[in-house]
Amino acid sequence: MTHLRTRAVHAGQHPDPATGAITTPISQTTAFALGTLEQGAALFAGQADGYRYSRFANPTVAALEAKLADLEGAAAAVAFASGTAACSSLLLGLLQPGDELVFLGPLYGGTEGLLRGMGERWGIRVVDATTGGLAAALTPATRMVWVETLTNPTLRLHDLAEVARLARAHGAISVADNTFCTPMLARPLEQGIDLVLHSMTKYLGGHGDATGGIVAGSAELIAPVRKTGLGHVGGNLAPAEAYLFLRGIKTLPLRMAAHCEGALAVAQFLQSHPAVRTVHYPGLPSHPQHDLARRQLQGGFGGMVTFELARDERAEAARVLDRLQLFTQAVSLGDVDSLACHPASTTHSFVPQQAREAAGVGEGMIRLSVGIEHPDDLVADLGQALG
Repeated sequence: MTHLRTRAVHAGQHPDPATGAITTPISQTTAFALGTLEQGAALFAGQADGYRYSRFANPTVAALEAKLADLEGAAAAVAFASGTAACSSLLLGLLQPGDELVFLGPLYGGTEGLLRGMGERWGIRVVDATTGGLAAALTPATRMVWVETLTNPTLRLHDLAEVARLARAHGAISVADNTFCTPMLARPLEQGIDLVLHSMTKYLGGHGDATGGIVAGSAELIAPVRKTGLGHVGGNLAPAEAYLFLRGIKTLPLRMAAHCEGALAVAQFLQSHPAVRTVHYPGLPSHPQHDLARRQLQGGFGGMVTFELARDERAEAARVLDRLQLFTQAVSLGDVDSLACHPASTTHSFVPQQAREAAGVGEGMIRLSVGIEHPDDLVADLGQALG
């Protein structure tokens, strides 16, 4: 299988050998029969393949991990109960007190809050290199570099190949959060990035009915993340949730095409509206990194659009948001339904105001997750809300 559209359907999944069921069954069990004492000892010692307890591994979850590893071009992957659990397990599994983590932002507010909070508590120094640049921020203590393939909510890009090169030169592990792009638009590991993570809750699930996270990369790096996140922290994904993600990913290529089509139409409309000061969308030629986006993204520019109102006031943002009819006011993203939110008071309320403003997240900013509705209807809804 060479085409991602085909791999999204078939990778990691095979007809059930016991029944012939095409859909991967939900292995709704906590424990698995070990057989003999010696067989159980071999399983727990890691000397034999198999399942022992669903906190460590489960057949339904394993099928999902295999599918995502295939789509991202990774040797291994490990799934978690949420994107935040994936982030936490990655940090705890790979960093030690005294290590330094450098990030290029702006990041999702929950991620930045987690990095800074965990850094302070566990003795990990967290450095924001957004303004000064990555090269200037790296030191001999740097052990990890963190980026998003499209930043949240300003939709900027970082040159992933350059990030990977600089991190490797300093002996640091590079991590890319690929939630906004999915493997359909960007594959960071092919650019030299070491680990890629997703909040599967968003586009991978796609229907707003399951919460999960996943990390993919080399077997060497995934092993300590799995051991820490599942064995010690217990952030395992439930098999029923894994089933929903397996189902959702099968239609991911089709959904992403619709998301991208709608987002481009919405961005083009907003760019011409007098009530809008700035539109952030990498598919617009006016985007300062449009050329990089064309080189680094394949198949589209994503389903997220962020715009700033001409009047940079919370009251004006509230007026527009409260008049929307097809866009539901909600956090999260990547659903088939279109969503809208006010980052300063929701997703980035975890970030101190000074840092938030420095990142360009103002009171007049609105973030849209464009669903799969017809673009004409979404444009009409925005038009009546803007007035």
